[in-house]
Amino acid sequence: MVFNLRTFSFSESSEDDRAHPRSFSLKELRAATQNFSRHNFFAEGGFGAVYWGRLADGSLMAVKRATALDQEREEAFKREVQAASSVRTRSNVLRLSGFCRTKKELILVYPLMIHYSLAHCGRERPDWSPRPLDWTTRKRIALGAARGLMHQLHNQSNVRTTPLRFCLSSMLLAFRFKAEMGGFYRVDIVHESKSEKGIIEWRTLKDDVFAFGKTLLHLICGRKSTEFGLLADEIISLGKWISQMMNENKLERVIDPSLWGHYVEEEAKQLVQLALLCVDTNPSVRRDLSRVIRMLGNQLLRQEQDPSSRHSQSRNSDSTTYYSFPPSPSSGIAL
Repeated sequence: MVFNLRTFSFSESSEDDRAHPRSFSLKELRAATQNFSRHNFFAEGGFGAVYWGRLADGSLMAVKRATALDQEREEAFKREVQAASSVRTRSNVLRLSGFCRTKKELILVYPLMIHYSLAHCGRERPDWSPRPLDWTTRKRIALGAARGLMHQLHNQSNVRTTPLRFCLSSMLLAFRFKAEMGGFYRVDIVHESKSEKGIIEWRTLKDDVFAFGKTLLHLICGRKSTEFGLLADEIISLGKWISQMMNENKLERVIDPSLWGHYVEEEAKQLVQLALLCVDTNPSVRRDLSRVIRMLGNQLLRQEQDPSSRHSQSRNSDSTTYYSFPPSPSSGIAL
């Protein structure tokens, strides 16, 4: 892939809501991270070390610093910067805030995800995260995940990005638990001219719907996040067990017990059925993301219009402390 950062322009995207990452100086990022202090260390990822930082304007950022200047990281750096040109501000996809490139440094800057990732907010929560995600928050996360995946697979820009890994740790959670899909260094860049020739195949789309179905099952069932890294056959076995419970009218056995019954039964049944369709062994049975988004959006809209359906749904308000600061390392984020 031929890519020149100095000549790369985002003017190809005419839409007003495109993200335009800025170029940071190394001095700015050193100041933001206290010179990449160990006290600011966040996690270690495939690209390199990640630090939390506070910019001069007070913005909290995740600063990804390459551990080496090798070809692999050069390519990852280029992919992330180039992919940023296709991200819309309201797309539920993590937007690159900026970058820094010198003779000795490759650095990427993202907004800090204060609620870490969906994997981190699973049933195996740390002691400082005392509350499970409430029912409404889970539905919003599911809707955000579907919208993020839809944007990546059906992006209308001249550059498409096809995810190589859609999983619990790549679903990041920002303020108000807004779901944003991350992991850009694991994407393939597909130009529009090539995508029209079938680079993004039907089978790929259906595989990603299967991955979304796994995410939805996690949100519904609340099982340990490690259980959702299983092989497809094991997920299908789990789906068969869920189908059996539903046939026996034992919905309560399927729903995350940490919700203590605080969910809308009819909605739960619909979401369970949707998840099972998404992980069906027959790809042609799996639901299109557009239908998934429409269903989840309708559920949330009905809830907003019906105050009586909001019982115990406000436990994860904006003021809920679900995270520690400074951020703790090993937070289960796809980096």
